[in-house]
Amino acid sequence: MATLSTDPSSSPSARVVVRADGRTAAITCPLMTAAVRDAALRHPSKDSPYGWTFEVHGNVGILTMPTWAVFHDKWDWRGFIDASMDTAINRNLSGIVIDVRDNGGGLDCVASIIARLIEAPLAADSYSRHVRYRKIPDRLAPHLKTWDRSFKDWGESAIGPDAAGFYNLTRPGDASDADTIQPAGRRFQSKVAVLVGPKNASATFGFASLMRRDRLGTLIGEQTGGNRRGINGGAFFFVGLPGSGIEVDLPLIAYWPDTPQPDAGITPDFIVPARAADLQAGRDLALARAVLIASN
Repeated sequence: MATLSTDPSSSPSARVVVRADGRTAAITCPLMTAAVRDAALRHPSKDSPYGWTFEVHGNVGILTMPTWAVFHDKWDWRGFIDASMDTAINRNLSGIVIDVRDNGGGLDCVASIIARLIEAPLAADSYSRHVRYRKIPDRLAPHLKTWDRSFKDWGESAIGPDAAGFYNLTRPGDASDADTIQPAGRRFQSKVAVLVGPKNASATFGFASLMRRDRLGTLIGEQTGGNRRGINGGAFFFVGLPGSGIEVDLPLIAYWPDTPQPDAGITPDFIVPARAADLQAGRDLALARAVLIASN
């Protein structure tokens, strides 16, 4: 096990990796701060600091969103989604592909996307919300950061506790975690294909679930992460441990389905597994399948 250090520049970590051709190799990875890691994962483009892109290939638009962790940024991500949808409508594209395979969740961007696909209000989900507290103790407040102060005191919206120590939360978590999604802007009425995979959790799990439940698009790829028996998210504390300086993400809301569900993620309509040989050859069969579906 690697030793954690408050000085990441001085403690490299040795790892053995298996390459796409099956060969093993030993590598040494320098540790990095959270800020450096976040910058490396963003893959910024000229249009987005988070690597979001919208590209038109033939008669299909491809909207790629590798993260929804845009909590504290002033960048107008809602405007980017609207501009992408408007471009698809203005150019009369036959369909769009929404690629969230590498997206582990973050802020709930679901409503802004689905609002452009529906013509009537849509119930966001059938999950009840539960938390473990009504108000955090004052002694913990200095160590908890978040983007919404109301997470520190749910007030009367947290009913309980029940025998198991849970409070039933009668309000959404984040302001964008709405019970109902309202139509907004011009509706995109052509085909929608969504690329999903095991990295999807929290908000992207919910996105895949809604797209599948209401047949708003076709899912392609691999089974998502998350679990249909219940997930957590919707609100977070970023807990700063005072001794080590390590920051831990703490999800606050548990979402439970109203009816029994299988112990699994969301299975796509078309399963296209990622294979080492395809990665080595630079082939993206799932994307090719999605573009084919969106173009016909």
